[in-house]
Amino acid sequence: MDAFSLKAEDWHVNVQPLSGSPANFAVYTALLKPGDRIMGLSLAHGGHLTHGHQFETKEGETKKVSASSIYFESSPYYVSEETGLIDYDKLAE
Repeated sequence: MDAFSLKAEDWHVNVQPLSGSPANFAVYTALLKPGDRIMGLSLAHGGHLTHGHQFETKEGETKKVSASSIYFESSPYYVSEETGLIDYDKLAE
């Protein structure tokens, strides 16, 4: 504050993440331990890389491609191809 000749009551700070990715990871690491399980909407169905995205190679190997899929056990869920909606009964399975 002295460097800018500000009084304490005039000093304010805006703390925000750069984007949704660090925001999501901040929440995950605040609430979960490495190896805990998360579910996220599949990337191909409108989800985000930070929802634990992974993909299967032609050889059948699963590749974890986001920090959330590396640090946490992730399971995707999907929307119905017919309706574009989440099937909550299938999600509960």
